[in-house]
Amino acid sequence: DLAERIYTSQLLGSNPSLVLHGGGNTSVKSKIKDIDNTTHDIIYVKGSGSDLGNINQKGFPAVKINPLLKIMEKKFITDEQMVECLRKNLIDISAPNPSVETLVHASIKEKFVDHTHSNAILEITNRPEGLRVLKELFGKNFIIIPYVMPGYLLSKKVSELYSQDNKIQGLILFKHGIFTFADTAKDSYDRMINAVNKAERYLKQEKTKKIYKINFKKINLDFNLITATLKSELCSEKNYILNFRKNNKLLSIINSKKIKEYLKKGVVTPDHVIRTKPEPLILNIDSCRNSKDLKNYINKEINKFKKNYKNYFKRFSKGRKSTKILDSVPQIILIQNLGMFSIGNTLSDAIINGDVSESSINTIIRIEERSKFKSISKKDIFDVEYWSLEQAKLNKPKKLLTGKVVL
Repeated sequence: DLAERIYTSQLLGSNPSLVLHGGGNTSVKSKIKDIDNTTHDIIYVKGSGSDLGNINQKGFPAVKINPLLKIMEKKFITDEQMVECLRKNLIDISAPNPSVETLVHASIKEKFVDHTHSNAILEITNRPEGLRVLKELFGKNFIIIPYVMPGYLLSKKVSELYSQDNKIQGLILFKHGIFTFADTAKDSYDRMINAVNKAERYLKQEKTKKIYKINFKKINLDFNLITATLKSELCSEKNYILNFRKNNKLLSIINSKKIKEYLKKGVVTPDHVIRTKPEPLILNIDSCRNSKDLKNYINKEINKFKKNYKNYFKRFSKGRKSTKILDSVPQIILIQNLGMFSIGNTLSDAIINGDVSESSINTIIRIEERSKFKSISKKDIFDVEYWSLEQAKLNKPKKLLTGKVVL
């Protein structure tokens, strides 16, 4: 069971249009003997923080399934209580925390369950007419679930709407992703690929509208001056690592006339917010003629971003006395006609943040070419960004000299 689960999980995880850097989760229901030789019905589920692309046996903690089904009968528990319940029922107490969506996997009766954040599915769910399109494409074989905050609330909603009908092959979670399930690993995997292919075929035949670009002059400022200015302004209070990337496709998108309007709307799936913040900082340094102009402009824009982020925190944190504001610096800076800077506490974080943002930006522009991008509400974005279970993914101990050594 577990060997098959690992094999198809790695297939899904090797495709960045399905999952990126720890996204998505998979499971299989099985049996196992514990140390005193007692046999338990269990669910192997992806551990939080594991990457499906290279997951192995250690990445799938085994959890006793019957206590999980029992806890689903309660009207409500906090997400912290949910994690406590999951850890209490681990076969190996040293295993990583099971995925925050373990209860969703447990409440589905089929043996194998796959969950991805497919770009094609997100391109359809993040638009005003998304529900109608999904019903036309998947209405007979998939249960379509309106957006619900991940965690216990989502598992209750899935449990309420899930049907063990032979025709039902999966669930589509609005503005979040897709689940498929079956009694064999192959069937569950095939259902995922077939559903995504169906969405991609639909998108391919849609008419697209032109996204107009700005005609820029050549940037005359030295690239090293730009990076040094950015780093000095970003790292006034804390050390960060900056990573730069550019390619023709990314530059074409960044240079869109309405790029600020498009990217202010939010995220394509709530998981992205811990990597990208609710929106990136977009800069146009076309009018900066010298280092002084550049420094003044970047300083002004970064401070404006920080102020807006603090206002966003103040607005949505009312009544949550224990919630502390995260770093207010942007995680992603797009400089028109130049490229993308991604920011992180480590080089690895900076690269991952950039990968997630580039994928998200591509998805948003593809939606705008066909319809209008419509994200979850700013409050819903805030709830996930400041969700303790999401923050736990990032709160790893920091090495002493991180961000302080240069070559």
